[in-house]
This record gives sequence, structure tokens and C-alpha cells, in this order.
Amino acid sequence: MDKIYLELYMSLVLTFFGFFGIINVKKNLILILLSIEILYAGIVLNFLFLGVLDSSAFGQIFALIVVLISSAESVLILSLLVLYHKMKLTTFITNLRTTYG
Repeated sequence: MDKIYLELYMSLVLTFFGFFGIINVKKNLILILLSIEILYAGIVLNFLFLGVLDSSAFGQIFALIVVLISSAESVLILSLLVLYHKMKLTTFITNLRTTYG
């Protein structure tokens, strides 16, 4: 039973690293996207380990839903990032504010 708590702490640390990366990276969109994906990975592991601890399949179902949402989000943001990079030749947020629609 102690091993599952160690894994829960590990997923919590992964979630905090993702959150910390989102807050501290202020210029590069690719690093912000990687931090969001690390945050999603920590959340998925947390759902899985809590499902094991509870002995139910709800944790796996929620983890599958989060994986599906994060993959759709990644595809959308990466495609927009590629289009923006083709237009402006940079991925910095400071140049994003000067783009008008």
C-alpha cells in the first residue's frame, strides 16, 4: 500500500513541474505547450493511481478522457503554431501581441 502513495506523490510532483513551467516560461510558446503536456501527464497518472487505490475503473475512464482531450488540444495548438511560425518566423509571445487579425 505504501508504493501507491509513492506513485501518487510522483504524479503530484509531475503536475507541479508542469504548473511551474506554465507560470515561469513567458516567452516561448513551444515550452509552454510542453509544460501543459507535462501537467496533463501528471493529471492522468493521478487519475490512474487513484483508480488503483479505489479499486474501480473510473480512474482509467477519466484518464482516457484526459488523454483524448490533451491530444486534441496538442494537435490544434501545434497546427496554429506552425501557421504562426510560417507567418512571423518566430515562436516568441512578445511578437504574438503585435499580430492583428
